[in-house]
Amino acid sequence: MPLNWKMWASRPGIVLLVAVLNVALWVPGTNVLNNMFREKPTLLGRYSIGQTMAGLAVLFVSAIFLFVALGPEATRRRRLFGVITVGLALTCSLLVADAVLRLLPEPAPTEWRAGIVVRKPDCTYTAVYKDQHPLHSCYPCLPPGYPPVPLTFRVDHRGFRNPTEIDTAGVVLIGDSFTEGYAVSDDQPWGRLFSETTTETVCNLGNNGASPPRYLQVFSTVAMDLKPHTIMLMLFEGNDFWGDGTLSSPPEDVSPRRRLQGLLRHSPLRERTEQALIELLGPVNAPRAMPDPDVIGCFPLAVPPGPNAHYYWIEPKRPLHLSIPEAQFRESPGWQTVALLLDQMSRTCQRNGVRFIVLYAPAKAHVVMPLVLKELPPEQVARFVLLRGQGLPGGARDGSEFLKLLAVTLDAQEKVTAEYCRDLDVEFLSFTDALRQATRNGTQTYFTYDMHWTPEGHRVVADTLVEYWRQHPRSISE
Repeated sequence: MPLNWKMWASRPGIVLLVAVLNVALWVPGTNVLNNMFREKPTLLGRYSIGQTMAGLAVLFVSAIFLFVALGPEATRRRRLFGVITVGLALTCSLLVADAVLRLLPEPAPTEWRAGIVVRKPDCTYTAVYKDQHPLHSCYPCLPPGYPPVPLTFRVDHRGFRNPTEIDTAGVVLIGDSFTEGYAVSDDQPWGRLFSETTTETVCNLGNNGASPPRYLQVFSTVAMDLKPHTIMLMLFEGNDFWGDGTLSSPPEDVSPRRRLQGLLRHSPLRERTEQALIELLGPVNAPRAMPDPDVIGCFPLAVPPGPNAHYYWIEPKRPLHLSIPEAQFRESPGWQTVALLLDQMSRTCQRNGVRFIVLYAPAKAHVVMPLVLKELPPEQVARFVLLRGQGLPGGARDGSEFLKLLAVTLDAQEKVTAEYCRDLDVEFLSFTDALRQATRNGTQTYFTYDMHWTPEGHRVVADTLVEYWRQHPRSISE
């Protein structure tokens, strides 16, 4: 049957076409579970932020189109001209607003000093840390996290977290947020607890977001000037193993295309618009019960089982990172970066008569998953990992094979690190077993929705370190 173009060109036909187009954009929903575990918003209980913004944009354009197309023929040209004029004015206004927002001063918590990024010196911050999903208003079905933590955060004259000014220190700590003490108060980080128990003068040079290249910079420019007898380097079993095989910062991509992408991605106007939509539409029709419990209902992980369980949120990428075989990890650029770091720091410490101890901070998944590995439904684990949009690693064909692979590879990164330290004659201390035992016994060692240690987790780490320190006292020669 031939199409009746006159019918579709009529006013009812135009309205019908526009309506069909708009409905087609709103009928399909997003994968709520995928968004939830990848920490992306779901609006109105079924749409992604991108789909929502695209739908609203098309709805806006459709309204303008209908305003012009359905008007009297005599005024159609005038309406079109008015729409173009208003559109240009609105576009210019938005560009100006975005430019003004970019120029507004923002709090600068960090600054450059001696070639390294440190926190703004001589400052004290107070806050309350809330352990909740980053988009908790979109997912009220999730269990509660760790109770709120009131915290005080004091920064010394060097830009590091120390309660007092320290000119010389017996023990210097180097690391990232696990060393600095993320989401805990000044009296709760493991370094502070270690200092109070052993009466050692400890200087914390941990820095949130730091990585092996930064560790080496801090070691070379700050740590050795403090004249310590011991330096402790804490390696986190996560982004510390994601380097490029060198200890230099990767060159910045300054191509025009990359600059344009950066301008659009970090547009303050766009960010504020998205945040407003999340706050306005996120709670509307938000799931009050876990969606599709039969799919991945075992997550978040509950340890220990029972009514007194603590919940541990794990991102789908974490089991993937822990499923890398030992041989593959040894050849990875990330491990090569860490090996270079350990080699250079150990040689410098040996030349200067400084005791060097490597501390291993395991990822939450490494500590928690073995406690429930046998109880996890294989098919749910497979679906959970596949939320990353990748296939199962290591040639695993299903969840059972993946769990078998994970049981073998879970300790691979820690084992490689320990063996390399032994080859360098460097002391190595892992907190994996101590944290796992405390978790098994009912202590919440990690925050529910964050990868860092709770105050109790820091206490477990400090107690383990103190015990090691007393069992392995410093020799007279050191």
